[in-house]
Parts: sequence; C-alpha cells; structure tokens
Amino acid sequence: MKRLCLNPTKFCCLHRNSHEHLSCCPVCKTPRYKTDGRVPRKKFFYLPFIPRIRQMFEIPAIAQALQSHWPRPRPADGVIRDLHDSPAWAEAYGPGGTFHGEPYCLQLQFSADGLNPFNLLRSSYSMWPGSVKVLNLPAAQRNKVEHLKVVVVIPGPREPKNVNPYMEPFVEELKQLEVGVEMYDATRNAVVTVRAEVMMNVMDYPGQSKVGRTKNAGAISGCNKCWIDGQYSKDLTKVIYVGHRRWLPPEHPVRQAAGFPEAGPENRSAPLSKTREEMLTYGRIYDEAQTTSLKNLISKATGKMGVEEFYRLKTHGPEKFVPEPMHLSTDVIQKPFRQVNGEDDTRKIRLAEKQRFPETMPTTQARPSKGKKKKVVCGPASRVADSTKVADSTKRSALPPAPWALKKSEKVTADNRLASIKFPVGFEWNSKGMFVKFNYLKSHQWKEFATKGIFIYSIRGLLGDEQRRSLFKLCEVLGALTHPAVYTAKMEEIKTATIECVVLLEQNFPRHTMVMVIHQLIHIPEYLERYGPAREFWMFVFEQLMHDIARRVTNKRYPEASAVESYSLSECYRAMKHSGSLPGTADQSSLTSHHPGNDGTATFTLTQKKRKSTPHKIPPQQLEELTKYHMATNPRLKPIVRSLQREKSESGSSQPLKAWKPSRALTEEEREVINGPSSDAEKFYVAEKCLYGKVTEYRCEEVEGTSRKRSSFVGKDIDGIGPCFGRIQYFLRHHFMGKETDLAYVKWLPRAERDEETNLFVIDTDLPSPPHQPFIAAGDFSHPLLTATDPDDGKFWVLNYDNVLIGQ
Repeated sequence: MKRLCLNPTKFCCLHRNSHEHLSCCPVCKTPRYKTDGRVPRKKFFYLPFIPRIRQMFEIPAIAQALQSHWPRPRPADGVIRDLHDSPAWAEAYGPGGTFHGEPYCLQLQFSADGLNPFNLLRSSYSMWPGSVKVLNLPAAQRNKVEHLKVVVVIPGPREPKNVNPYMEPFVEELKQLEVGVEMYDATRNAVVTVRAEVMMNVMDYPGQSKVGRTKNAGAISGCNKCWIDGQYSKDLTKVIYVGHRRWLPPEHPVRQAAGFPEAGPENRSAPLSKTREEMLTYGRIYDEAQTTSLKNLISKATGKMGVEEFYRLKTHGPEKFVPEPMHLSTDVIQKPFRQVNGEDDTRKIRLAEKQRFPETMPTTQARPSKGKKKKVVCGPASRVADSTKVADSTKRSALPPAPWALKKSEKVTADNRLASIKFPVGFEWNSKGMFVKFNYLKSHQWKEFATKGIFIYSIRGLLGDEQRRSLFKLCEVLGALTHPAVYTAKMEEIKTATIECVVLLEQNFPRHTMVMVIHQLIHIPEYLERYGPAREFWMFVFEQLMHDIARRVTNKRYPEASAVESYSLSECYRAMKHSGSLPGTADQSSLTSHHPGNDGTATFTLTQKKRKSTPHKIPPQQLEELTKYHMATNPRLKPIVRSLQREKSESGSSQPLKAWKPSRALTEEEREVINGPSSDAEKFYVAEKCLYGKVTEYRCEEVEGTSRKRSSFVGKDIDGIGPCFGRIQYFLRHHFMGKETDLAYVKWLPRAERDEETNLFVIDTDLPSPPHQPFIAAGDFSHPLLTATDPDDGKFWVLNYDNVLIGQ
C-alpha cells in the first residue's frame, strides 16, 4: 500500500523514498493528510511482484512448470502453434539470446485496463488494475485467471491522467529482475539467479495511450507504430487515416487507381516505424517544455506526451505495445457494419463523399413532418444534443440508396438468413437479428460474427459489388489474423491480403470508416510472425480477471481495499494448494503432468455427457463398411489377409475366406481376421476434443433433436475428392485385433461446391449422397460446423470450414 498525491488532474507522485516524510506534494503542494490528523487522503495499493515470483519457484510443481518450455525444438512443419514455438521465444532463450538458455528466467506480459466495480450503478467510478502474465507457463496454465498476478490497483473514482507514479514501484522491481535476483529453485534444490523482462504490453488503445504516454486514436499522429499522419476532415469534424496504398508494392496497379480520398496516383513509400530512440527523445522534449502551447505542438507532431516509466527498462520500446486483436477485431468489423445497417449512414457522412459518390447525395431537403411545429431548442447542452439527434434521424430518412448501405427489404433478408444459422454447442450467440435492429454483442461475438462466415453468408448478393467484395475480404483477413495457428509459409500472402483489405475499405466505403483501428490491421501480421497466434496477445484472460476483481469488491466505500484483500487471500490459498500444504488439496499434478492438446495435437475423447453409453449391435451392412475401414487403416491386417488368401488358394479351396477351414491350427489373430470385426460395440452420443486447454463438444444427431444448437455437422478432406461434409449419427468404441478403436459413423451429404462469390461451401440437398466410407476415426474430422439452410432456395450452406487465405 502506498500513499499518493490527491491532485485529481496530476497524481504527481507517491509519498515514498525521498518523499516519504513530506506532508505536502512536492510538485503541486496538495496536502498529504486530512485536516483532522495524519490520516492519508488517498491510498494506492501495490502488491510486490518479486516475493510472489520467489514463492512460485519454491513450490516444486510451479517451478517445474515454469521451466518446462525450454529446450524446445522448432516446429518442423513451419507452423507456430504456441508462443514457445515462436521466433521471439527462440531469440530470448537460444544461444546468444537474452537469457542464454537459462529456462528459469522469465518472460512477462503486462496489461492494465479500467473497470467499474459497481456494474454501472455508479457509472463514473473507474479503478485500474494492472496485472502480469508469466509466459513461461504451459499454454493451458498461463491463460487461466488464477495464474495472473495483479501488481497495481490504481484507485478511482476517476481514471488516471498520468499513470507514471503508479508504475514506479513495479518498474523498480523489473529493473532488479533485469540484473537478476537470487531465488531458491525447488526443482534444482539450489539457488539460481532469476532474470525477467516484459516481452509485450497487452492493452486496448486507450490503455496503450495512458501507459505509453501517447496521443489517443483520434490524434493527427495517433499511431504508436509508424509515422503515418492523420488528416482532419472538416466535414466529419474528426481525424481520419487514409493513404494506405503506400504499403502496396511499387508496381501494384491499385497505386494508380481512382476513387480514393486522396485523388491521383500514389507514389509514396510506406511510413517508417517509430523507434525507441525517437520516442524517448520526443518524450523528454515534451516533459521539458515550459508552456502548454509548446507541449501541444510537440504532441501533435510526434504523438508523445512524455516519457513513460517503462523507458527506465533497457529493452522497452514502442514495439512492445502490441496491437490487441480482441478489441481491434471488434472495432474493425463494427465500423463498416454500422455503415451497412445504416447506424452511421448520416447526411454529414454523405456530404463528405460528394466528390467520390455523387449519386448518394440527397436530392431534396428533408422537411419536418406535417402537423408538427418546429421546436425552438433552448436549455442545457444535453437537451440541444438530443434534439440534434432527432433532427439527424429525420434527415437520414431522406437519403437516397448508397452502395454501402442495405435497403429495408435487404435488412429483412439478411436477418432471415441470420436466423437460419445453426450454431454448435458452446458457440456463444444469442442474437437472431442484427440488421433491422442493431443488437449488442460482446467482443468475442463480434470476432465470431466476422470470422466464422456469419456476416458473409448474411449479406451475400446484397450491397454494391465492390462494397460486398471489400467486406468479404475483411472477414477473410480477420479470420486469418485470429487463426489458432500461424502458417509461416502463408505469411507473405496474409500481409498482402491485409494491406489490400484496408485499401479496398478506403476506396469503397466512406472515409468516415477510416479510423485508427482500421489502420492498425496493417501492423498485426508482423506480430504474428514474431510471437505466434493472436491468442498469445489478446485480452480475453485479462478481461476475465477484471470481472473477477469487480466480483471481489465487497465494500462500496473502500472498493480497492476490499478487492485487494480478497484477491490476496485467494492467491495465498492457491499457493498452499499447489504446494500441498492443505490436507486433500495438493494439486501438483495439474501443473507437472502432460496436458492434453498442449503440444498442438488435439486429443479426442468419447464421454458420458448428455447420455450414457449403451451396448450396440452393428447391423450387417454397417459391419461390411467397418471391415473395409479396418482393411484401409490397419497396416497389420492386409499382410495377414494376403497370406491366408494365398494359403487357401494353394489348398485348392474355392470357398470364401470366412468359410474356409485350413488343415493347420490358426493363431488367435488369424482366426479373428477370418471371422472379421465383431458386431458388438459400445455406442456413445457425445465426444470432446481438447486443444490448448479449450474443450470442444461434439454431439450425434440422435441427441440434438429440434434444438437450434448443432454440433454433429463436420467436414473432412477426402483424397481425390476434396472437402466433404456430413452429420455424425453416433460414436462407436470397437475392439478388433487386440486394439480398441474409437470411431464416428457419419451420414454424408451430397457433394459440396465452393461458392465463387463468398468462398463458402454450398450443397444441393436434392442430389444423391456419395458412397463415402461412413466410419471415420474419432477426431479425424473438422471442428463442429456452423450450417444454414437458405430460407429462399433451401440450399445447405457450410460457413466456417476453412479460411481461404490459410487453406485450413
């Protein structure tokens, strides 16, 4: 716990070290104590980080998990499935790296975000926890809330304007860890020198601006990655970011194309990246400036508003602030979507596009409806603003059709298609309509809306051709950028597609769409190449921690104190549990044992959920198919069959192999081969796949009934045919030749064709089904598929089988 200056606009310093005995703030002279004694006027909660790291190394289970990441071979197939497979990890722990192969040295991830602990009952309250993820832990463990370490809790009720004083004690501990701190390692039974560095800072853009002391997304120099300059639009009264053709290759034909906000050919090269030295210099110049006007000039030109505390660390730079995919993908898809459904399609936006889209300009001036007198608005600014919204909505109805906006009938069509989609179990979706009436979605749902084919399927054939093509490209790019694996061989193609996607949005949508979040797409591929899949640097687990902290607030008068007290107790309990100090709660195996799916290989299990397994007699026709399956997949079976066939032929017998009786005694294995697979099996109705700690549930058609949830449709690439789709009828556990085999029995759908416009798969269900092998090894098929039956023509659509940019 630290005492701090109470000045609400500055939060100048903590009363510690040289300021510990002062009674007033040395900067703004605000009194430190209340007038009635030596009670601090404000407190700041800091939870020391090094003692808790020391505690982790003293617990054998955790210490072993922290060091299990290295040495680690690089993936032979060029696919990065985990942060520990990434080039950045190899650079840190490889020969000549930061840690010289010492696996007990730590890579950290820092995040800070604001939350309202009172669930909007007091909407003005904002407290800011800052937390650390220890990246050395296996994927299934490091992405659990219980393994995050809260280090700072910046108090409310107002959000901080300057977070440097609050970050000071944490950065001091990080400086100690840069040099090295001696700790006892329980796995080595020795003292080791543990070093650590912050590999990346994961925050939304407002959080990056506060911690990084930079201008926010609406500034002229708002990008903290490159030197692109925003343009202030007088028509829109906002800053927009255009000119993304600069990232295209010099010979690309779109550089010479028309229809862009910046008319004429584009001959400029891409802006340079911002460097540590530049940002540190500009930050110091800003801090040393004596006047507000000079500070404003510096911040407008450079985007810097001072030097952040993290610059006291040797390895910190602007590249440490990664583009956060969770919030970014949400905002990126929301921006054009609000144009599509008309939420942001206003007269002001149309006027800004009178040169590029003259056909969308209103031909008549909107008039108030008859019988109602025009009101003269007088009073508070809030009432004036409300009346402006009403007037603007009146004008919106007078706007002619635009290629980027759906007509009323098209909105109904899109909503009908959306309502026809069947979602798998566990797919968080509760909205049956998005277009006629705009509905609230969570960040994760917006990502799924864009990347799982939902948006593409809903608007196919609607909007203008170029606008529709731009949105399809955007959805494909977002799907590739948030894919659970990074295919290094495809990265150049993904980079090019990302640039082309942003360029298409700039060309075919109003410039109102081109805000900072759209520009940030350009920078994501380089972080995927360096750190691996997007899940390694998104905020989902930190958002869960925010919810957990808000839940721990039990005292409305002292929210931070009650949350910190509850969190500290729970952390103490977890440490005792993992160390085995509590009777019956030793949970060391959960950290030290192999976790299914941690190595990027999915594990598939038949379960007793929903309905218990039952004995099953395989019908004769299916038994023949099962025999064919074993012949095709069991390498031991074919040689035995050939040997028996040859022996039967030499004996002169013309009987079928199953009826043949040889003169010699058969082995048990040969007898089983002759008799064929048994018809006795165990039937299951539910199965689960585990990958990186995430469990996906499959169900068979029999247990789904009429539910809107469908987890039985799957796909599989069949050699010589391509992607085929079917519905799981049941799961089977069968014994043959001394081996237990888990299978799925699939009823195949007619041949699928890839739709040329959407790149989704469409099936004409009136065609006959192909004679594919119905038995498939459990898990040898795709994830549960989103499917839809078109309400207009009855065709069957598969929405999320693959991503065309990746081919997976």
